Amino acid sequence: FFEMDNSLFVGAKINYNEVEPIDHKELLEFVNHFVVSTTNFINKFGVTCEEKLADVAVRLQRLDVTTALLEDKLSSIKGLEGVTADAYVSSTVTPATQPSQSQSQQSQPVQQQQQQ
Repeated sequence: FFEMDNSLFVGAKINYNEVEPIDHKELLEFVNHFVVSTTNFINKFGVTCEEKLADVAVRLQRLDVTTALLEDKLSSIKGLEGVTADAYVSSTVTPATQPSQSQSQQSQPVQQQQQQ
């Protein structure tokens, strides 16, 4: 078919008028194989995406149910009626963002007011 000479593959000047055409049956086999293999790949990819999406949907439903249960439990505790998540989140210290002492001292009066 092809000689393994690098000059044929890189920058070779080929006179396409002298090259024999590919047999129609062989060309059809190449195209069919490409279409079938590409279709199989896309189908497998689609199935994988659907499975992952279904898994995420189940996890989101569990999270939604867990959140609803937690909200119900918290609402049953007396004395937490005035506490909001915004006040708690803004005063919470995380390892990534540690406030300076002045900021933590400023948030203490706010917390004390909310508890009253």
